[in-house]
Amino acid sequence: MTEDEVAWDLLADHRGCLTVAERHSVSINLAVGEYRSAIQEVLAAVVREGDVLAAESATNLRELIGAYEYGADLGTLFDSVSRRQY
Repeated sequence: MTEDEVAWDLLADHRGCLTVAERHSVSINLAVGEYRSAIQEVLAAVVREGDVLAAESATNLRELIGAYEYGADLGTLFDSVSRRQY
């Protein structure tokens, strides 16, 4: 999956974790191509709300993190949320 597909899928799957302001921010980031920021913001909300990633989402994110230089912040968020897969 591409970076934008992963970001849009995360928003679709975890929209309920986001505040109204976060939904607006993520939507704006997606509209301008800031997929990394959108992914990071959704993951932070997922961690905060104690939600879980579907196994497919976790796999797609793991592949994306491996393919791009995402940095420690996103890796840490992913590690936190990937422990709670369903």
